[in-house]
Amino acid sequence: YLTASTVQDAGNILISARATPKGEAFAAGVNAGTLAVGVSKATATLTPTVRASAGGTINADNLTVIATEAVPASGYSAVAEAFGSTGGLIGVDVTDTSVGNNSTVSGFIDNNTTLVVAGATSIAAVSSTRQKANSQSIAFGLVGVGVTKSAASSNTTTTSYLGTGVDLTGGSLSVTARGSDDNYAEAGAAAGGVVGVASAAPTTTTISNTTAEIRSSSAGRDIDLTGGSGVLRIGADHTAT
Repeated sequence: YLTASTVQDAGNILISARATPKGEAFAAGVNAGTLAVGVSKATATLTPTVRASAGGTINADNLTVIATEAVPASGYSAVAEAFGSTGGLIGVDVTDTSVGNNSTVSGFIDNNTTLVVAGATSIAAVSSTRQKANSQSIAFGLVGVGVTKSAASSNTTTTSYLGTGVDLTGGSLSVTARGSDDNYAEAGAAAGGVVGVASAAPTTTTISNTTAEIRSSSAGRDIDLTGGSGVLRIGADHTAT
C-alpha cells in the first residue's frame, strides 16, 4: 500500500497485493471387530485477507491498484478428503468432510486522496477460489451402516472503490471487481450384510458480495477526466459453479 505521503512527478505506479492460499485435510480410518464403529472427519477452512490501496497526494503518469486472490497451480484452494471402512458382526462407519473459503479481497483509493494522473487510473479487486470436499465410506457386517457427508462452501467479499472525498484529475478511470467461486462436494457410501443401510449427502453453498463503486464526493473535490480520453468504467461481476 501507499498512504499518508506525497508522490510528485512519478511515472507509472503499480500497487499490487496477491495471495494464493492453499489448505488440505485428509482422514482415513479402518475398524474391525464384533462391534466396529469408525468415524473419519476432515475439515479445511481458509480466511485470507488481501488489500491493496493508495492514499495521500499522488502525481503520476498512470496509477494501478490491484488486489488478487488466486487459485494454486494444484487446482484447488482448499481440499478435504476422508475415507472410512468398517467390518464386523455390526459395522457402522461415519465419514464427514467440510471445506470452506471465507476470503476478503479489496483494492481501493483512500478517502480524501488527491490524484493528478495524466493517463489511466485503474483500481481492481479479483478473487478466484476453488474448493473440494470428498467423503467415501464402506461398512460390512451382519448389520452394515454407512453414513457419508461432505460440504463445500465459500463466503467471499470482493470490493473495489474510489474512496469518499477523492479529488481526481486525470485521463481515465476504471473501477472493477471480479469474483469466481467453484465449490465441489462428492459423497459415496456402501453397506453390505443381512441388513445394509447406506446414506450419502453432498452439499455446496456459495455466498458472495462483489462490489465496484465510486463513493460520495465532498465540496470542491471531484472527478475531472477532461484532460484525456475521458473514459469511465465501473464494473462488477461474479461467477459461481
